[in-house]
Amino acid sequence: MWRVHVARTVITVGLAAAVLSANQFLGPPLGGFLTAIAPALPVLTSAVSFAASAIWLRTIGATAVPRPATDRTRLRALAVAVGAINLALTASFTLLVLVARVSAPTSAPPATA
Repeated sequence: MWRVHVARTVITVGLAAAVLSANQFLGPPLGGFLTAIAPALPVLTSAVSFAASAIWLRTIGATAVPRPATDRTRLRALAVAVGAINLALTASFTLLVLVARVSAPTSAPPATA
C-alpha cells in the first residue's frame, strides 16, 4: 500500500480515499438535511467545527524547526504565472457565458409538422 509521509504523519492511500469519499458523498446530503431543519444550521455547525479545530490546534505543542536558507525566486515566479493563467482562463470562461447569453435566441422557432 502506498504511504505518504507528511510532517511526521503517515497517511495511507486507503485513508485518503475514505476521507475523500466521505466529503463527496456524505457532505452534500448532510448539508441538505441540516438546511431543511433550519437554514442557519449548516453555517452554525461549520462555525462550531472551526472553533473546535482552533481550540484543538492550540493544544499542539509546536517546536520551531530551523530551515535551510533557499532561493525561492522560481517558486514565486511559478506562483505568479499560475495566478495569471487562472485569471485569464476565468475571464475567458466568463466572456463565453456572456456571449452565449447575448447570442441565444429569445424565443423558440415555430414548430413545423
